[in-house]
Amino acid sequence: MAENPCTGTSKSRQLGPCSVCGANSIGINFGVLTCMACKAFFRRNAVKLGKTEFICYQNGDCLVTHDLRRMCNCCRLAKCFRVGMQKSSILSESEKQARKDLVDQNRRKREERKLMRHTEKIRLSLNAYSSEKGPKALSPFDQMILTNIFNIYERAYSQKGVEPFTNAPVLKHATVDTFFNDSERRVRVLFDFFKLIPEFNKLPIMDRARLVRTNFGPLFHMNESILNRSSHENFIFSLQAAFGEIGALEVRISFEREREYSYDPILLKLIMIIWCFSLGMNKYTYNIDTSVIYEDTLAIFASESVYVELLWRYLLSRLPSTEYTVKFFNSFVLNVLWLQRTCLSVDRFMLKSERNVKNIVPLLQCIICPSPDSLYATEHTSDMNFGNVQ
Repeated sequence: MAENPCTGTSKSRQLGPCSVCGANSIGINFGVLTCMACKAFFRRNAVKLGKTEFICYQNGDCLVTHDLRRMCNCCRLAKCFRVGMQKSSILSESEKQARKDLVDQNRRKREERKLMRHTEKIRLSLNAYSSEKGPKALSPFDQMILTNIFNIYERAYSQKGVEPFTNAPVLKHATVDTFFNDSERRVRVLFDFFKLIPEFNKLPIMDRARLVRTNFGPLFHMNESILNRSSHENFIFSLQAAFGEIGALEVRISFEREREYSYDPILLKLIMIIWCFSLGMNKYTYNIDTSVIYEDTLAIFASESVYVELLWRYLLSRLPSTEYTVKFFNSFVLNVLWLQRTCLSVDRFMLKSERNVKNIVPLLQCIICPSPDSLYATEHTSDMNFGNVQ
């Protein structure tokens, strides 16, 4: 059904005419059925009574219709009160803010409930290793590796005094540089975690540094999803201040997709290891053949394959069937593609934010801000603390 934007929607016609001007109404406003225009007029002018003088230049009883409602504000406002519109229903600025805060709080609760629903689908625990199906898919050696991954991640963060689920950032950040600088400590601990992965630690030191640089966006993203499971006020404010409304929305959606997997004690940690060995998902799009920049490409591919196969067996041990595991993988790949797209968007944004980039701490600056030279750079490699673990 065609609609006239001047007179309202089909729903408006079902509600009946505006009690003030007779146009199509949009619902009950300030106690009376009104159109959008009369709703806005009353909100704007009712609060002016006693401060502004309303004068009728006719006889004090002007006709108020859809076509004539703008002719006399005095008679239109008088009719608003006459049909029963209530000035007391107009919210003050403090009341508006309180209502906005309540709406935000309810939205966050809905997000938490949504996350909990997702959790029921994929929540897994270490106790499931003893399930009937687990041993069939996972060998004792597999279980030992998975347990080690869980333990070294938890130990890396606990030793540095970084607790999970701390609702980082603790403060609201107004710029992109302060947003990233807040994460420096958590990023350094993430490097400590990778150092404790035997296959990663055996690679040449420059290969380790380059892998982290080229895959940093997704690694940072997944790690923050593990450590911070809710989109709290400081987090939302900081994202919007750093990346703007549209950029913040894309990043938030990506975080929410990743948080679906954060309730599993192993999954995201295992995926971070796989991603760290990835040569294909490279943010340095200037290079056609990224393999030429690594000293031991075969070792990187072999390590990635080991953990990909372990991931497959892990999911087989946790999910009801092979068919369900394939569906889970398909869904996860879609989320991975969204994450990769988000990280590329952030990279493009950072390339345009030269002034803010200069204020980012040197370690993160050389990782976050992509450039062809960064692939071969040796500065800050020692800051990454990638010396071999004996």
